[in-house]
Amino acid sequence: MKKVLIYLICLTLATLTLVSCKQKKGSSANDGIRTELVSMDFIALDEYVKNLSPEEKADLWKLKIQDTLESDNLTEEEKAAIRDYSGILTKACYEGDTAQSHESCEKSENLEQTLIEKFGWDEKKLFHYLGIVLSDAEITVYNEKHGTDF
Repeated sequence: MKKVLIYLICLTLATLTLVSCKQKKGSSANDGIRTELVSMDFIALDEYVKNLSPEEKADLWKLKIQDTLESDNLTEEEKAAIRDYSGILTKACYEGDTAQSHESCEKSENLEQTLIEKFGWDEKKLFHYLGIVLSDAEITVYNEKHGTDF
């Protein structure tokens, strides 16, 4: 289950950051694409992510981590643990079977364990903050549209 969650986190995080990177922040085109992605079901999001380049996936992760670090719902200790992990996020993490991709997976598993053991996170919280690229507001909209509870 843990590896599936990590896989889903990696795939999903790649989705919306790419769009944000390709469009200027705050532009109406970016808003439209983000709205479209919120409307996609999870399988469509997964497919979209699979087709991203390694660089686009890394950019997506970085934006999601930045959004997570700006959350008012996390403690400074939680944010510090996540911030320590964020330094590994480069396109090399997503270029297949490389030493850096293995290191990234290992660090991701370590981060997950830390958040579970030290801070009492459950799978829902892990997915909300690290497994889906939607912002808090977008997650609310997504949940309403799809009947989910991320």
